[in-house]
Amino acid sequence: MLCHYTRTDVLLGKFFKPFICEEVPANEYPTNHVYLKEVELCDIYLGLYGNLYRYEDKEGISPTEREYDLAASLHKS
Repeated sequence: MLCHYTRTDVLLGKFFKPFICEEVPANEYPTNHVYLKEVELCDIYLGLYGNLYRYEDKEGISPTEREYDLAASLHKS
């Protein structure tokens, strides 16, 4: 809903281009490559977090945590 609002709001739509991984069509790239690349390219990282992570990799880290860690290491606003 927030993504739709940002895209359709007259003012916000001029300045922000939200990215939602779930909207990316299937392609040859691994999912983590796609969303981490978007974190690298973005000017502002806005994460919305809940109480549970659905998936953790073999290192016990969720994709959400990997996104956040990358954004923090790149000093994203």
